[in-house]
Order: sequence, then structure tokens, then C-alpha cells
Amino acid sequence: MVDTGAQHSVLNKKLGPMSKKTSLVQGATGTKRYCWTTERKVNLGTHQVSHSFLVIPECPAPLLGRDLLTKVNAQIHFDPGGMSVTDGLGQPIHVLSLALRDEYRLFVPKPSETIALDVQPWVHKYPLAWAETAGMGLAKQRHPVVIELKAEAVPVRVKQYPMSQEARRGITPHIRRLMDAGILRRCQSPWNTPLLPVKKPGGTDYRPVQDLREVNKRVSDIHPTVPNPYTLLSSLLPEYTWYTVLDLKDAFFSLPLAAQSQEIFAFEWTEGEGQPVVQLTWTRLPQGFKNSPTLFNEALSEDLYEKQRIGKGVLTQQWGPWKRPVAYLSKRLDPVAAGWPPCLRIIAATALLVRDADKLTYGQQLSVYTPHAIEGVLKQPPGKWISNARLTHYQALLLDAPRVRF
Repeated sequence: MVDTGAQHSVLNKKLGPMSKKTSLVQGATGTKRYCWTTERKVNLGTHQVSHSFLVIPECPAPLLGRDLLTKVNAQIHFDPGGMSVTDGLGQPIHVLSLALRDEYRLFVPKPSETIALDVQPWVHKYPLAWAETAGMGLAKQRHPVVIELKAEAVPVRVKQYPMSQEARRGITPHIRRLMDAGILRRCQSPWNTPLLPVKKPGGTDYRPVQDLREVNKRVSDIHPTVPNPYTLLSSLLPEYTWYTVLDLKDAFFSLPLAAQSQEIFAFEWTEGEGQPVVQLTWTRLPQGFKNSPTLFNEALSEDLYEKQRIGKGVLTQQWGPWKRPVAYLSKRLDPVAAGWPPCLRIIAATALLVRDADKLTYGQQLSVYTPHAIEGVLKQPPGKWISNARLTHYQALLLDAPRVRF
């Protein structure tokens, strides 16, 4: 049952392991404390998320509260014909109806076909290590990218290739999603390049791919700085058998495109027969553009580069024989610590990052890796840079064996 007045989604019976977390609930019959489930994977129709439910046995029916409605971007409309619930794209949220005799099919466990047997123990041991589907991010601190054209370049206009109705229907949801996110916008441009819908294997869904070859010919070349994967693999020692590859989804869309450079990526689009043909273009760095990998790699490298006055670190979790990043931490140093020499400044940065890491790990054991041997410095008497009070604070936080190890 959809209940927009309920802050949390509710189950009326236990459907798995329970967590130690409890909450007080004020109802018509008084105040009572109820338990929460552990994080469970929930299929929202458009994507999966991890979510905890409040278990209230007295509740007559399970409640879909504001927390899950927010994750699905639900919109509730009241029309003369009745009420409807849609997702963030305006598509109706489908409800499965079935006979009572077939209800058991909902509770048949799905076999874990894609999880290898040697990895399954780690999945069960760390059930919270899941990523949720979120919207496309925007690097707000980056300046818009300006595309430099060659001196002799003139606008090129390539007609749209014929497109089947099946392909057009397949890419329409993707085009609408990008327009709703502001990544695509309408325009009128002398430039035009065609779309090439590519069918995804094993279904009817299509992926919109833009043919930017003519645009790429007219854009100035820049020196590529993207690492060669073969060079990286050859630098690994032979005894390494496990590797971690981070695939940043829609990474190019995180970089804004300068207004004067947007119209060179325009393309024609119509949603069907009888609909007007319009031109759309990108407001973010597009896929298929020859310089996108280099531009994004440079932006990512600059953001991860260590800057004075800001302490940065990566919190990793042991996952089998390798370490997996789970959080990227950054804290600004106070004005006093920012003026110290690097060998002392890193003590202040480490203290700030360890304190933040404690909040995420609930005080579990930490192994700290730094480019300076700060443990020896902490054990020395305070000098002219660090006061007794500061040194005592850092020692209490960092010299906490065996919880903190260097």
C-alpha cells in the first residue's frame, strides 16, 4: 500500500535477518519500539537499491513510504479518471497481479548464477557492499570544456540515416532521460551528425550512438594522456592474480560543455511519425568524441592531485586477497596546520581522515599508509611547530594500538 504520510516503508512480518537498530513509533495505540531489517536488495522496476524496512507486525498491510518513493522518483497524479503513480520519467509504475494460488512463486529464491562460488562467502560476509543506481553526476568545480576547431573547419551537415520504428522506440526512453537530466537540449545548429541505434544483446533495448566521425575530423588534436592498459598490465608482478577494474559509468557526462562548443554536436530527432523533427545537442562532454577520454582523464587526475591545505585519502576494504576502495575522503586543514612543513602537515591530515574513517567503520581496526613515517614523529617531544595540546590530541587519536596501525 502506498502511504505518502509514512516516513519509512513498513513490513508486517520478518522476511530475513534483523538488524540491531530499533526505532520508537508513535501510533493510535501508543508508543512502541520496533526493529529494522538488514539492508535488502529491492527491485524498483527501473533499478535495484539497498534498503532497510521497519517491521511492525500490527500493521494490516505492508506500506510503501516516502523513503522508497523517493528512491524510485515516484510522482502521484490525481486526475478525474483516478489516481496514477509514475516514475521520474513519467512512465507508470507497474503492479504485478496474480492469483493467490501462485503467490508462492514470489518467494522462490533466485539462484545466484553470476556470483562465482569462491566469491559467494565474501558476498554473504559483507552484504552491505552494494552500489545503488543514482543519477548522473556533474563536476561542479570544473570549468566548461571548450572544443577547439581546426583553422579551416566549416560546419558539416550529415543527414540522419533511416531508422526502424523498433530502433526509434528503443532509444526514445534514453533520449527522454537525457533531456530530463539536462544533458540534452533543443537547438538550431548548422552542424548535424546522425544517430546510429545499437541493439543491446539479449533484448529489445537499443543504445543511442552518435556518428561523430565528421566532427572529429574538424576538431584539433590533443596529445592523448590516457594510460595504455597493456603497459599497465605489463608493470604488474607475476605473482599478482587478482585485479580490480573500476568502470566509471557515464563518466564523460560529468564534465560540462561550454555553450559555444555545444552546437557542433547537434543531431536530428523525432519521436515518431507525425511528430516534428527537432535538433538536439549535448550540454556535457559527449561519448564518441575523439578527445573525450583525454579530457576526462586530465580532469580526474587534477581532482585527485594532492593540494596544499587539503588532506585526501582513500578508505579501502579487504576483499579476498585485494583491497577495494569504498570511500574517498578529503578534509581541509585548519589555518595553523596548513602552515606546517609537509612532514608535520601530514600528521594533521591523517588525524582528520582517521577520525572520518572511524565514523564509516564504526571504530574497526585501521591500517594507515602514508608517504611519511609519522609514528616516529608523534613519539618525539613537541617542537616549535606543534603545541603540547595538539600533540597530545594527535597521539590519543593515532597512537591507539592495535586499533590503528602504520
